[in-house]
Amino acid sequence: MSNSRVPPQASSSPRSQYPNTQDAPPAYLPQYSMLSVATLPLYPSAEELDIANVNFARNSSGQSERPRRTFNFSIGPSTSGNGNGAMKPWLAMRLKSNSPSSAQRPRFIGGEDVEGTVLLDLERPQAISSIVVLLRGRLVTSSMEDGSHVFLEHFHPVWKSEWGMKTPNTSSSDDSRNSAKPGALSKGKLCGKFEWPFSFPFPTHFPATQRKGSKPVSYTTPQTLIERSVQATVIYEVVVKVVSGMFRNTHKIVANVLYVPMLESPDLPLLRSEAYRSGTYLCSPLQDEEGWSSLTPFKLRVASIGNPTSSPIQIECTIYIANPTTYTRGTVMPCYLVCKSDRLNPGDVDQCNTLEAFMTQQCISLYLCRFVESRDANQMAASSTVLNGFRTHSGEEERERRKKIGTAAVWWRPRGLGAQNNVVEAGTSLLEGELHLDPGLFPSCEVPFLSVSYVVSAYLSDSQDLAVECLSRPEINLPSPPATPTRPKRFSPPSYPSQDLYLRATVDKKKAVASLPVKICTVKGEGPLPVHFMPRPVAIAPNKTEVQAVEMMGGLAWGR
Repeated sequence: MSNSRVPPQASSSPRSQYPNTQDAPPAYLPQYSMLSVATLPLYPSAEELDIANVNFARNSSGQSERPRRTFNFSIGPSTSGNGNGAMKPWLAMRLKSNSPSSAQRPRFIGGEDVEGTVLLDLERPQAISSIVVLLRGRLVTSSMEDGSHVFLEHFHPVWKSEWGMKTPNTSSSDDSRNSAKPGALSKGKLCGKFEWPFSFPFPTHFPATQRKGSKPVSYTTPQTLIERSVQATVIYEVVVKVVSGMFRNTHKIVANVLYVPMLESPDLPLLRSEAYRSGTYLCSPLQDEEGWSSLTPFKLRVASIGNPTSSPIQIECTIYIANPTTYTRGTVMPCYLVCKSDRLNPGDVDQCNTLEAFMTQQCISLYLCRFVESRDANQMAASSTVLNGFRTHSGEEERERRKKIGTAAVWWRPRGLGAQNNVVEAGTSLLEGELHLDPGLFPSCEVPFLSVSYVVSAYLSDSQDLAVECLSRPEINLPSPPATPTRPKRFSPPSYPSQDLYLRATVDKKKAVASLPVKICTVKGEGPLPVHFMPRPVAIAPNKTEVQAVEMMGGLAWGR
């Protein structure tokens, strides 16, 4: 530990360096002893959390047909009694999991069993009171000792002293070099080698009390959450707890594990399923109204920058996304854009060119946005009940909390069955598209201490040739542009659209013009796999050097 954390002596007090005590720094020092020394587990990769392609088939005995990996954990070591001073662990745990080959820790899926073995190797008799395997889920919101809240605890007793030798499964080592005898219980003490297999289902739900006197409400166990951009952390641990000795000393093995809930998406509509099976194009919303959900329509005013003589046109835009609005991460979200201009004059070439440029330049971007809100662990631990709902945010706060996830939707001209309806009538145009969902998306979650929700939001994109303004929202009070000196008429610039239009268009690009809530799940339901017609865009790698500031200790900020 560096010398900067050592409290100074009385002769070198900070205040003694300042003749005027008003200029001296505070007399107290940060209480570093309150900081937790426990380290958080590694950030999980998308491959570790992706279970879309996992085989959930089981054999006739109900066992999973997937190969399981074995992870070893131990504490010690202790000196063996063979005289050569060899060191070996006296307590170990083996965990079996179907984690991918690249995973660095066990992973469990909702409905699976936590299966493993507790191993005890005692060279000398020890008075062991009990051995328990504990599955624990924790919410961590700060690095302080009280910045953690346990919301899930499942106890599985492995052995107790009053059970005697009836339950333990003793075994001798296959290593001929080890001369230790098989485990035995003598005078209430254990000595030798022991193996206790254990197996219990990973809890898919956990209880929480809404108010005093009411019955606990069951919530879906959330997925492991460890992200740099999110202050709250949800971690799961499999703990082996051994209590021994007259003073009931406790020894623990703590294994960090990943948990992914098995949340299935609903079945696809008939027409969409048949299109995927036959390899044909999807029907447009004009042909299959029940197969699509629409965002709130919005109106735009579009003006050509390069043609000052062209008058602006008004366009009513409606974005559709495929039903049902629950999607499996790692797949695609089909979408459509329908643009109508009732006031468009078919004989006005400039207006028709403006509409065509608007569709060609794809001035509307569609993003998946995520909202994350969590409660502080101190607040959860201080109250035995759960507060109803999260705080309501204003419109400006909602925009600050909204974070774009992944890349924008890809648009193209409709083909196949809907191609003939590309231009249904004068002033109406269609664009077909799809939004690629990242396989590492955190699934939708609503529990007392964490809320993760998603919306599909439409934004206005930049265009060098067009000025686009949204007319659906209330008027925006913008400051008046600075006055410019009067110039002779022959030097005046061309009569472009008003400067307010460009200012408003700049503001509109930062705000969503329409949104629709959606849900993200982890496993695809029955039916064919959604087919993407465009290659997945190259995602920009996240900035892993970003540090999330956490306020604690009366204004002292620490980074996570």
